[in-house]
Amino acid sequence: MMRRMPILIAALAAAVPAMGQGAGNRDACLGTATAPDAAIAACSALLEEYRDSPVDIAKALANRAFAYRAKGQVDLAIADATRAIRTKADYAFAYNIRGIAQADKGLNEYAVADFSRAIYLKPDYADALFNRGNRYLGDAALDKAIADYSAAIAIDPRHGDAHVNRGNAWRDKGDEVRALADYARAIALNPDESKAWYNRGKLRNAKRQWDGALIDLNRAIALRTDSPGYFYERGFAQGELGRSDPAIIDFTRAVLLNPDYTAAYYSRGLHYRKLGQFDRAAADLTHVIALMPDDAAAYQIRGLVYRQEGRFDLALADLTRAISLKPDLVQAYVLRGAILSQRKQCAPAIGDFTTAIDLQWDNAEAWANRARCRAQLGMKDLAFADYARAVELNPNDRWSRSQLVKLEAELTAW
Repeated sequence: MMRRMPILIAALAAAVPAMGQGAGNRDACLGTATAPDAAIAACSALLEEYRDSPVDIAKALANRAFAYRAKGQVDLAIADATRAIRTKADYAFAYNIRGIAQADKGLNEYAVADFSRAIYLKPDYADALFNRGNRYLGDAALDKAIADYSAAIAIDPRHGDAHVNRGNAWRDKGDEVRALADYARAIALNPDESKAWYNRGKLRNAKRQWDGALIDLNRAIALRTDSPGYFYERGFAQGELGRSDPAIIDFTRAVLLNPDYTAAYYSRGLHYRKLGQFDRAAADLTHVIALMPDDAAAYQIRGLVYRQEGRFDLALADLTRAISLKPDLVQAYVLRGAILSQRKQCAPAIGDFTTAIDLQWDNAEAWANRARCRAQLGMKDLAFADYARAVELNPNDRWSRSQLVKLEAELTAW
């Protein structure tokens, strides 16, 4: 996300002398409220008028680049900004615009170079500092990002976006106190800034402060209804508060806004499963798998859903696929072993439970299930040891405790 620069553009507009009939084009090219197409047309007209004025040509090119970028035509934006720089090599605004367009193309290294050049030419350029901070944040260079956001805030203390993004950087560093302080400051500066409410709600979700998160996310969505991430985070909070139905509504809104939102399909599928709507759960997880064919966890959860539906062949296929993708996926072995055990295939089931135990020695479910299989095969001593271990790990496992008593009686009688 790049900050718009109305103050700077307005300053440029004021710097251009009146030129008779060109005044209308000048206002449209250099103004702050002009639609991109109108700005492009006006700047193009000015470029014809300003043939002999390099400074004015550079300004028109840079502002046309700004308009092209607003339309998503980043290559044209880069071309115009480059021409502006060649015309006026010390034009910080043109470097900043080109940096924004470079960033849009994912060319972070070039973007950082342009922002750095703009800052070198104009050390108090808060927007260039903010934009460079965004690139550092995107590259997880958190200390550099925080330094740039802090410098931008020192120059412009009312730079709300810099507070929000510095809060994100503090959050990613694990400094929740400073993150919350930055979000609060951004909200104080502009209570209608949805990003501040959203990011604070997201952090509160991470802190398991579900009620506070819900308040923030409700406010964010009231301000902006077209962001799938906002609905996803609110759905997450609703789900953690035990409200599956409103959570499903929010996840549905998220996928309507972004049909490729895998996390929303995944979370909605989990809630459908919780409500016993297994067909819908399987459909959502199938959608996740279609988008992410190598997602072992999605295969594991769909396998669990198929098992609950009694579709054991499909369940086994999914669990086997999950294991092939992620051989250390403990619960996939436990689930596959449980299905094999139900089918009286105890030997391979024991193999799965043993692997699960090797991977996670304190998995009480794997110990109890292996004990059950061993008991069925007449391996009473080994079954007793496994049940004892299961009870040690989970003292509330009444089934294993009852089997221990039964086996102890049988072993003593024998």
